[in-house]
This record gives sequence, structure tokens and C-alpha cells, in this order.
Amino acid sequence: MKIKSKKSYAFFLVLIISFGFSILDVRAYAECGSDYYGCYAGTPDVVNEETWVCDGPEDDDLVVCYGTPDCVDSTWSPATSTVCLGETFTQTSNCGTTQQVSGTNSSLCAPSPPDPVCSTTCASGSTVCSGTEFYNDCGDSCGLGTKTCSAPIIDITATPSSVAVGGTTTLNWTTSDAVSCVAESNRIKIVNGNWTNSPTSKSVGSGTFTTAALNTKTSINYTLACLSADGTRTTDTAVVNVVDAVTIPVTTFTGTYGAQSNQTTLNLPNGGGDVNLDWSVTNAIGGSCTGYSTAAGITGWSTAGTAGKSISGINVSVNIPTSTTLNLDCRNSAGLAAESKSITINVSAACVVSYINPQCFPDSDFCTDALNCGRSSTPICLARNSCTNLDEGRPLSECSSACSSDVEACNVCSSPTTTQLNNWKEVTP
Repeated sequence: MKIKSKKSYAFFLVLIISFGFSILDVRAYAECGSDYYGCYAGTPDVVNEETWVCDGPEDDDLVVCYGTPDCVDSTWSPATSTVCLGETFTQTSNCGTTQQVSGTNSSLCAPSPPDPVCSTTCASGSTVCSGTEFYNDCGDSCGLGTKTCSAPIIDITATPSSVAVGGTTTLNWTTSDAVSCVAESNRIKIVNGNWTNSPTSKSVGSGTFTTAALNTKTSINYTLACLSADGTRTTDTAVVNVVDAVTIPVTTFTGTYGAQSNQTTLNLPNGGGDVNLDWSVTNAIGGSCTGYSTAAGITGWSTAGTAGKSISGINVSVNIPTSTTLNLDCRNSAGLAAESKSITINVSAACVVSYINPQCFPDSDFCTDALNCGRSSTPICLARNSCTNLDEGRPLSECSSACSSDVEACNVCSSPTTTQLNNWKEVTP
């Protein structure tokens, strides 16, 4: 900006502007005679401008720009000292600007709530099942429970376990030490044939249930869950496979021992013996069978299962030394299982001999019989063998005290009477 003459006039104007328009912010001005006038560029807060006319032909107009001054954030409220230490809050400046800050006054902070007090007292171990670790309210171990808990025993089976679509299966179960039982399943009641239909409670002790038609090709778990009197819970599950309406393999499995021919239950004497097994599987071409025994030591029938058996067997001899149950599981080439079949074989335990009803012979009336006159005898003790059911000689001490080892001699016979002459009697040769 060029400054020429009449500076006093310009100064006067500045004073006017300074005092007369004290609420305004003068942004730019040009003295008379200046070759620049108007407001400086970049003054967005200008709200008005006025022009003064200079005296003299050479003087230009004086342009004065004024407007609202920019606000400077200089104060903020509320003060950080009025807010709890670390607590975030919003401050507002004198210009209306906001900002997030944290309080600095720890004395204004509410005290932290005390940590909850837990109980270190342990409940009685007699209320917790034996072998189960339990804890107090603080999480400290209180040891192992001592209560005798009787878990329910459950056995549930499904017959058949493979069902063609549209077929049914029958569930049979037994329980012991259970006070209540309910039905559970991995499938909804429409699929599981109403096993879990309301009510879901099932009988304790024993029960049977025949499903409605099973119309969905799937695998169904039929679970029975029971509680004992102390609340111990046990479950057992029977699995049924619902398959396409194809021919399902069918197994027959029997055993023969002596006169017991083609039976599913055989009774063997003490020591066991050789049993002939027969089995066959229909609709299982290309399949195979696995044999199981509940007792160890049965050749070809292990407790873990002996696989690779043919789908038919005729007079297969197996030595059975102890009681067992033989199970045969067979499948066709597609893996479709036939109903498992079993033979129960009972081997009698060794008989423990006892002797009952001991009697002394001859008895104390031997010599009183006229037919025994002149005879003598040595007493013996006879008792019944409980295993053979036959009388056997026993030590005299097992009979009554009257059974003596002394030889008993009867008096010599008197002259025969007519009656005696007409009777035969046995005499010692």
C-alpha cells in the first residue's frame, strides 16, 4: 500500500474507527491518495464496509473494512478440577467449541465398592458323592465327598435295530436304583416315532414301547435317562438305523450240545464241553460277520470281537470251558447290519459235596428182632451225597453217639416154635 499525503486525516479516521466502532474489528484501510483500496482478501468475517470521500482532486476514496472479530477459545467449562480424576467428560469453550477431557480431582471420586467377601466354610463331604471333589464359595477345594451314591443302571435295546422306511421298532428297557426316567432322542418326535411325545416320562423297573411308523431315512438315538434317589443321572441309548426299503439281512444263530439241538440257550456240565454252532445270513451276499464272547478264552470269539467270519457256518465246533454269551453281528456288502443274534451258554459250577441225613445200620433194635437171634453185626454210618443223591458210608462219628464200632452179638436162638419153623430167615454161612 502506498501512503501519500494527509496522514493526519487518515489517523483521524483510524481514531474514529477505533473509538466510534469499538465493537468492530477493522481489517484494512487505505489513505487518501493510495492506489489500493478495498478490503484485504481472505477476511471472511467482514460484514460491512464504508467509504469516506477525500478532499482534493488527487485524493482517492478511503475504504474501511470492519466486521465481527474471530473468536478465540480462551476459557473452558466445566473445569477439570471439578470432575473426578480419570473420568471423561465434555468441556465447552467461550466460543462454543466442545472437547473431551478427563477430570483431575481425585477427592471427588466415589470410593470403589469393597470386594465381595466369600465364605471359606466347606459343606459336609457326606452330601457329596464319594470321589467327587467339591469347593467352598471362595473356590478353595474342600476335598472329596464321602456320600455313597448309587447311580441308576439302565439297559435299553431296540428290536430290530435296522428298519426299512415305514417300519417300526420296539424298545425294551430295564432299570435298577432309579426313581424316575425320561425319554430323550437326537430326533424330533415326528421322526423318532413318538418316543419323545408328551409325556416323556417312562416307567422305572422295566418297560416296552413300540414306535409309530419311521418314515425318515436316518439314524435315531433312543435314549433313556434316569435319576437315582440322590440325584445321580445315568443314560443308555439304543441306536436304530432307518434305511431305504431294501431287503435287510436276517441272521439265524443256534448251538447244539448233546440232545440240546439248535438252541439259543445251552446248559453244560461242570468243566464245559464242545458246542457246535450254526449260523446263516440271508440278503448278505459279499458280507461278513464278527463274533464276540462275554467271557475271555473262547477261541475264535474274543471279547473285543473276531472279525472276518463267513456269512454262514455249519457245525462249527467251539470249546466252551466257562459260562458265556456268544454274539454274532453280520452285515451285507453295503454295510447294512442284520439284527445281532446271541447264544447263552451256562456251564455248571463244580458241585460242593455235603452229606445229609446220616443213619446208623443196623440200628439199636437189631437184636430185638427174633429173626436176628444168634447173629452179630458191625454197625456202619450211611449218609446221602448231595451231588449224587446216593447213600455213602461215613465215619461212625457222623452218626449218633449210639452208633458204636463194637460188634453187637444177639442171643442164641431158643428152640424153634411152630411159628419159627414155618418162617425162613437169613443165617450167616
